[in-house]
Amino acid sequence: MSAEYLNLERKAIIEFENAVLVAGVTSDLAGVRFLTWIDTTGEMIRETLLDERFPAKISLFKSNESYVALLLYNALNDEGYGLLRIDGNGEVVDEYAFSTRSFEPRSFTEIDSDTLLVVGVISEEVNGRQAYWTSVDF
Repeated sequence: MSAEYLNLERKAIIEFENAVLVAGVTSDLAGVRFLTWIDTTGEMIRETLLDERFPAKISLFKSNESYVALLLYNALNDEGYGLLRIDGNGEVVDEYAFSTRSFEPRSFTEIDSDTLLVVGVISEEVNGRQAYWTSVDF
């Protein structure tokens, strides 16, 4: 994938001693979601393409010996968010999708071993947009 197609508005980067892990989505019509390992000279080491239902990468953080990514999706009749667990080699080892109605996750953090707090906004006809959070075992 060439750098000209990278959408820098929806990205997350984790720096390592000898490489960088980048998560994002291409800005071309295909909108490919990806995880890419890049070495310190700027050369791509490895790339993993993600499930196409996730159009936006939101955030990425280290959890013990792995990394967790929070992704947002919005399909014709379904919306929600997904979580990916990525091992130290950049491989996706777990993937979960959660259907939610009108919930737009914005950020997340680990609150306990294998428990995440996902924070965002929810839209309701009566009360409009409000802060919302949920905990997820992952």
